[in-house]
Amino acid sequence: MLLEAYSSDPARQQDPADSTYYISMTKKNKSSKKTQVKNFTEDFEDAQECEMEDPPNSSIVRLPPQGPASDVFSSAPREKHNKKSIRPPVLFHREHEEPHGYLSQWYLSSFTDPTTNQTYNCAEQYMMHHKALFRDDLTTAASILATPYPKDQKALGRCVANWDDEAWDAVKEKVVEDGSYLKFSQNKDLKERLLMTGERELVEASASDRVWGVGFNAKSALSKRDEWGLSLLGKCLMRARERVKEDEAKRV
Repeated sequence: MLLEAYSSDPARQQDPADSTYYISMTKKNKSSKKTQVKNFTEDFEDAQECEMEDPPNSSIVRLPPQGPASDVFSSAPREKHNKKSIRPPVLFHREHEEPHGYLSQWYLSSFTDPTTNQTYNCAEQYMMHHKALFRDDLTTAASILATPYPKDQKALGRCVANWDDEAWDAVKEKVVEDGSYLKFSQNKDLKERLLMTGERELVEASASDRVWGVGFNAKSALSKRDEWGLSLLGKCLMRARERVKEDEAKRV
């Protein structure tokens, strides 16, 4: 570069060893490079301080300054899809088992059907009595009301005359839902406990019942979810819970 500058200068036709000219050109080039670097640095700093103006009617949305990319993504809301983040179902079975035995049909809790003024000592008695009434078997219906033991009530319910499974299947869930609603709406303590379950799924963990339960006990029910039965009792209880919630909302 120094030789090109020297040869292109008509005024300098002398020995290239001329130290005065060489030093002068070297200082000039160094000064030029410093000026270029300084100008570039100043332009870059000015560009950082300058805010770009959007054109009229621009649809560009400018975001506030962000940190590293990981910070941007971590601050964004995430959909809760992790199974561990979802509250587990409420599992119940025997009426004496805590903390959720109160959800059992056999749990003793007196309530009255306002349409007939008939009182029942548990939801199982209500269900079996209505099974007998459904087939007009008044003798069995009276026997069900006469016994205070849920186990005996269930046994009598299996002895209803002129039984029709298909016809009963069409109405049985409504019967159990209504009985559950009366049970919880008329017993303050039970109502509070039911409402404490919030929106959690209610599941009867019965290993021997795949219709009203899921067909698995509490120890294996969650790991066998893909193989669950119908869980009709839990579904009836959840519908009854919604009715109780609606009643409470009306009182506010």
